[in-house]
Amino acid sequence: MDAAMATGREWAVSSGNAGAFHTTFSAKPEALNGLDWTAIRATSWQGMQHQKSAEFLLADFCPWEVFHEIGCQNSKTLTRVRELLSEADHRPALALKPLWYY
Repeated sequence: MDAAMATGREWAVSSGNAGAFHTTFSAKPEALNGLDWTAIRATSWQGMQHQKSAEFLLADFCPWEVFHEIGCQNSKTLTRVRELLSEADHRPALALKPLWYY
């Protein structure tokens, strides 16, 4: 969020899937505190699908330089991403994050 605010880009936080009719949106930093972080972090979210689908939305595009880390599910993917970024000017940290994937 700091990057979005620093670049002056319009942004919003949704309470769930942005396409759902009952989703709410806010462009206030405090909105992040109102999200269901337990549901967002869950790997099993039966009954919490809406909360799990909360989104941070950035208008138009997201500058590549704001990415600090790329989490990869396995070492094969990590190696491939490392190869793809080898010549890039901006290289976010790479890490194995198998628990990010379910």
